[in-house]
Amino acid sequence: MENIKRRNLNSFHKTAIILLKCIERKPGIRYRQLLRKTNLVNSVLSYHLGTLEKSKSIQVNRSSYCRTSYYPTCVNKRD
Repeated sequence: MENIKRRNLNSFHKTAIILLKCIERKPGIRYRQLLRKTNLVNSVLSYHLGTLEKSKSIQVNRSSYCRTSYYPTCVNKRD
């Protein structure tokens, strides 16, 4: 199982790996918090988050009031 995860991580850019680690450390982190923690430019962050979402490496919860939260895939939607 770990080999699959390592192989999948090797296909990502190192910036995306940093984002994955931030999201795993703090599930439910918001977009602005990720901007502050990673010191990335807005467009770079949105590109890598979109890539991670398309590859189903993270779960994205878009609620009303324009609040988007990012979760690792191992977190249940109920939690």
